[in-house]
Amino acid sequence: MKLTNRLLALFSIALATLYCVSVNAEIHKWVDEKGVTHYSEFAPPQTDSNVEQIEVEKTPEDTDQKYQQMKDRVSKENELEKEEKRLDKMSELEKKEYKIIKKNCSLARKNVKVLQDKSNRKFKDSKGNVTFFDDETRAAKIKQAQDYIDKNCTDIK
Repeated sequence: MKLTNRLLALFSIALATLYCVSVNAEIHKWVDEKGVTHYSEFAPPQTDSNVEQIEVEKTPEDTDQKYQQMKDRVSKENELEKEEKRLDKMSELEKKEYKIIKKNCSLARKNVKVLQDKSNRKFKDSKGNVTFFDDETRAAKIKQAQDYIDKNCTDIK
């Protein structure tokens, strides 16, 4: 499955690279005094040359963007593979703990983002009461979440 995904990604990149748009161009062909055939974009001075119409392939402009998207997708798949390998080496208890920590890290990161938004958001406390955080409380909560991230989430994405 993983190999199939990689091959599909590589095939897609190759296909995107080969996808071209036709553009017409002129090319001049001439033979010099030594009998050597030359091709150029411009006619040579004081020489008879034949003008040939050719089709030049032009790469579409969005190829770089698609390439970057594919590269990001492959990178994400590689991270998932590393995660799977890490989980395979762990015992069942370690796996459960790891999943809990990973979920907590995700929640802590989301909390930091929400708390850094200075809009007047309502928050429910543990008793279900709705409150607004003042700047000091907001800063303390951000520090608390960031401390958790720094302590527990350094190698967890």
